[in-house]
Amino acid sequence: DPPTARAVLLERLATLQPSWGGTTLGDALVRTAQVLQEAQAGRVLPRPQRILLLTDLAEGSRLEGLQNFDWPRDIPVE
Repeated sequence: DPPTARAVLLERLATLQPSWGGTTLGDALVRTAQVLQEAQAGRVLPRPQRILLLTDLAEGSRLEGLQNFDWPRDIPVE
């Protein structure tokens, strides 16, 4: 239900705080692409999708998770 999903998303975003911890950016991108593909699977008319990535790619942004993933052509990363 879109209104409920939006409310949950906004609530969770409000609790986020920046940190100095490392990140498994590759795994996060792979999982995001998979979730977007799953969301498209049930649609009669697919919607355009993309991932907007805001990062400085700092040291510690682990990208290894992308190495063995066949990236979907219909989900660009900007």
